[in-house]
Amino acid sequence: MTAVPFWHQPSQARPSPAALFNAAYRRSVGRRTTVSHDVATSDSTLGILSAQLRVLSLRFTAHDLARLGPRHLVYGLLVTWAVGIGRYWDHPHPYLLQSLGLGSLAVLCGLALLLYVLLLPLHPARWSLTNLVTFVSLAALPALLYAIPIERFLSLDHARAVNFWFLALVALWRVLLLGRYLGQWTDLSRSELVAALLLPLALIIVVLTVLNLEQAVFEIMSSLHAEETAGDSAYAFLNLLSAVSILALPILATIYAFAIWNRHVQRREAAQQDDEDRLGITG
Repeated sequence: MTAVPFWHQPSQARPSPAALFNAAYRRSVGRRTTVSHDVATSDSTLGILSAQLRVLSLRFTAHDLARLGPRHLVYGLLVTWAVGIGRYWDHPHPYLLQSLGLGSLAVLCGLALLLYVLLLPLHPARWSLTNLVTFVSLAALPALLYAIPIERFLSLDHARAVNFWFLALVALWRVLLLGRYLGQWTDLSRSELVAALLLPLALIIVVLTVLNLEQAVFEIMSSLHAEETAGDSAYAFLNLLSAVSILALPILATIYAFAIWNRHVQRREAAQQDDEDRLGITG
């Protein structure tokens, strides 16, 4: 019997857009489209908020990551969008995409895609762009600290210090989140995990420094800025991270290349062992 396409089915029999999105999401992460009670519970509002809390508190496990679904992705994108608006709401001269929060969404997609492509040569188990984007979106909430207009309540020197520690805290928090994600979700060894974590981060820092830092960075570098801002210390810290990342890139690239070669050797040996086992059984 020939299956009838859903667009030719009666309206009451057609799957809803939400059901189609849910099925597409789960196919993209290699998961069956039938949803268990456990997954359905995790997709509830309470389940999504619980997942957000477990992610931010670094208590998530592989089981929690496997339960991430399309509603988690929608929630994460909304949080990223809101955080993007909050980050630039008091900026004197924001770009249009920044003031609309769309810049943060673009950065989210770019970072997730960069991580996904860079780690593909390692062939990690369960490596999925959809799951990665969902997780990265759930890690966006700490950046809400940037929306606090501390320069309105503190002196310039104190505001600089607070901005610096906000930046350091959010950066460290996200590195720990990504490290735990790779450790829980993939089958990378400890040395491979370190290489897979540090090289993308170094590249990301360099790219963000080139594309996303404001005029204050260049004013700090040239010592020509006439007007001081509360973000000067934070920008100087980013500039320092960028310099360190550039110097570390050749070393990290070498370690990463060795990790790729090591994974290739392991897969080849495993394939040879499987062939020998099959020949032994058939023989």
